[in-house]
Amino acid sequence: MKKKFLKSILMVFLGILFITGCSSPDNSSSGGGGGGGDNVTIIDRASGMLMTCQFVNKSSYSDDQVWITAYCQNSTPKYCSIHKDGSLVTATTDGEALKTYSLSELKGSGYQFPTYMNSARLYVTYGTATVPITFANAASTGVTGPSSASSDSAVGYGKYWDFIEFAVVLPAHTDFNVNTSTVDEFGIPIYLKLYNDAMTLVAATGITKSRETVFSLWNARSSSDLPDLFKNLAKDSYKIISPNLISSSVSGDYAYITNIATYRSNLQSYFDSYLTHIWTTYNSSTDSSKYFEFTIGANTYKAYTNGSDTMNCYKNGTSVGTITKPSSSDVWGLATGSLKCVNGETDMNIFKKYLGAVLHRNMIEYGWATSNSSSRPYYTVDGSYKVMNYYSKFWHSISDDGKAYGFSYDDVNGENTTVASTTPRALVVYLY
Repeated sequence: MKKKFLKSILMVFLGILFITGCSSPDNSSSGGGGGGGDNVTIIDRASGMLMTCQFVNKSSYSDDQVWITAYCQNSTPKYCSIHKDGSLVTATTDGEALKTYSLSELKGSGYQFPTYMNSARLYVTYGTATVPITFANAASTGVTGPSSASSDSAVGYGKYWDFIEFAVVLPAHTDFNVNTSTVDEFGIPIYLKLYNDAMTLVAATGITKSRETVFSLWNARSSSDLPDLFKNLAKDSYKIISPNLISSSVSGDYAYITNIATYRSNLQSYFDSYLTHIWTTYNSSTDSSKYFEFTIGANTYKAYTNGSDTMNCYKNGTSVGTITKPSSSDVWGLATGSLKCVNGETDMNIFKKYLGAVLHRNMIEYGWATSNSSSRPYYTVDGSYKVMNYYSKFWHSISDDGKAYGFSYDDVNGENTTVASTTPRALVVYLY
């Protein structure tokens, strides 16, 4: 599943479909185990539906103060509001609000999920008012979600919100996959449990700490574990913003964060000296101390630079392309510049993803394909430069299973929060 929702404003121009579901139930069952901490009776699945989605409220907010809004692309594809009966409803007017339910309205029913939902998001909001989530136009070619870049409450500032991402596109793909994400920011702790048709727990992932505990842990981190450049990207107990968003922001964005212009500038140059060191040091095709080499399965990947601005990439001795020296903002965002993955560049995308991942995890000189290990865990503060994604390190340190989506390529070596099943039956979403 693509994890590159790098802005809260999503605008895509695509096509239309209307799908409805019916209502004859199948057997319900109970699911438990994992970090959710209690047994849950799985709701009935309606005839013609793929699976169900339900919620467990462990937050300090009552069910009538917890709001759920979900959308996806249908197979046409056009953007649709997901209704709780599994119907996918397109827009009729410009700026039309998507269907939103309180948790009270979803009690005992949850959502029915159909067999095709691409690029889907499910937003959760706490409080007395929902965040604005609207169709971009009557043609249903996009959805405009909330934004934390502005201090305008009309677009979401000051409200507690977050989301999960998911997709199922049968029969083109045979699995349902879902993840939490802190690639852009953090607002609400969410924990997921996914069950298959046999009512077996397939996987569980996420955070089972309260919002208050998460912010307390963030603020308690020492400067060596969370330098001020990262720590000060939190706004009270409202949001923790990623260095990715701050680095790519423009003047006026996130003005509610004190000294934001300084942080933006420092992040935009954060990796610069380290990147210069890498490009000028690892410049030999024959000296093993001056090139990178790693294996994935039966394939050997090798990379070395020309000493200035280009990295040469080889798979099993054959050249597959080059990577231009990225900027710091390229490293943070991974959606633009030389580290952006491009469709059809399979081998080069491996190099780009692994290079991006090792830079975020401070693993550049310790083996590109090296898995997280007790001998040298990811995000170890050592080496001459000590530059890494301390924001991502934090999320991995507090999640129940050590998994997180702290940056876009956090799926390298399976460190991300994606869980999947080829025979999904139920998703249980715990809200903290």
